[in-house]
Amino acid sequence: MKWRLKTGDTYWLITTDGMILRSKWNNDSVDNSRYETGNCYRTEEEARYARKLRVARTKIRRNSDFKPNWEN
Repeated sequence: MKWRLKTGDTYWLITTDGMILRSKWNNDSVDNSRYETGNCYRTEEEARYARKLRVARTKIRRNSDFKPNWEN
């Protein structure tokens, strides 16, 4: 579902160190960068879930030696 924020709307984001923060949409370059990179969430719960997914993907990438065989 497409979701576009309006000036003054509240959204949640994940910081570079994994904290979950609430922010107000000002339609500035920072807000738009977060939106374009998928770092705007409607609720704190959505942001927490997204953080869990990021951590899980990172663990898999770091600990897996799986290499796909694209010749099959």
